[in-house]
Amino acid sequence: MHKTLTVRTNSLFMLLWGLLITACLFIGTMPPLQIIFLFVLMGLGVGLFQSLAIRSSPDAFLATKTATDVKRALLSAPFGKMSFGVHWLAVLALLGLVWFSEESVSLKTFFTSYFALLFARELASFPGVLFLARHHSAP
Repeated sequence: MHKTLTVRTNSLFMLLWGLLITACLFIGTMPPLQIIFLFVLMGLGVGLFQSLAIRSSPDAFLATKTATDVKRALLSAPFGKMSFGVHWLAVLALLGLVWFSEESVSLKTFFTSYFALLFARELASFPGVLFLARHHSAP
């Protein structure tokens, strides 16, 4: 199983994204919370779909050795394809905010929103990672 699918690695990612969000929120002016909340919701969707993909085919994820294998396993599951779709939709929405917003969206809002998406994704996919860890240690 690839190291990005372990409980430890996912816990560290959650800690990293949480620290980066906290840093962004305490530096300078507060970014618009409604924008950040939108990306939290999208991240929860991405993570839920990832968790469902892992649960639908744990053996494919347990057999992964590289990050490319993980991506391949994710894209082989219908819920995994949905997670990729929602993630890219979120990225395009964030870029659209930057380019087409009547009010300029600051880099701080951009990064805080993206880090919030990543944190929510890790949080929502964590049950799938725990399931995979239990499945991996089962005799």
